Amino acid sequence: MNDAQTPKPLDRRQKKTRQAIQNALLTLMREKPMSKITVSELAATADVNRKTFYNHYSNIREVRDELDQEYIDRIFFLLKTAHEVEDPPALDVLIKSLVNALTENPARTRLLFESGEHLYLVERLKEMTLPYLKQRATTPQQAANLPYVLNYTVYGMTALLNTWICEENPIPPQELSRLLTFLLQSNATAGADRAQED
Repeated sequence: MNDAQTPKPLDRRQKKTRQAIQNALLTLMREKPMSKITVSELAATADVNRKTFYNHYSNIREVRDELDQEYIDRIFFLLKTAHEVEDPPALDVLIKSLVNALTENPARTRLLFESGEHLYLVERLKEMTLPYLKQRATTPQQAANLPYVLNYTVYGMTALLNTWICEENPIPPQELSRLLTFLLQSNATAGADRAQED
């Protein structure tokens, strides 16, 4: 009974329909804020009717949530390559992998930052950066300073990435990677040096 209800060709059509709806939302979001987009407009852009839309999604926010989650999952799938060689990876390898992942689809990355959904990315960046900073926290005082250094470093990196993504003529990705690596190394070293002075 279940096999009759979900034959393989239907699954393919469902995937295709969901992709059309997602692509339509991305197209419309380049023209206006998501709050100004209606289900009717989204369905028409996707070339489906409203009933078909509601067969797949409850509302437009659900489409956006799925898009963001899929994109973030893709970014961190690409970042896993840095951990396959060394865990934690060398800092320059980690940063280069991050920049490459974000530049794979600049339009999607820009939408991610504009929507505020990059805050999930911030939390994942903290997870990735923490092992590197821990390696440099060799005293109790340095360990106590770690949460502050981590937040400062990651939010600074995120702001820099946001600036770069939104620039009309950004610096080349390899230059951004070098800059991020330098800043992260400087913050880690400054945190350690400050703790030693105290």
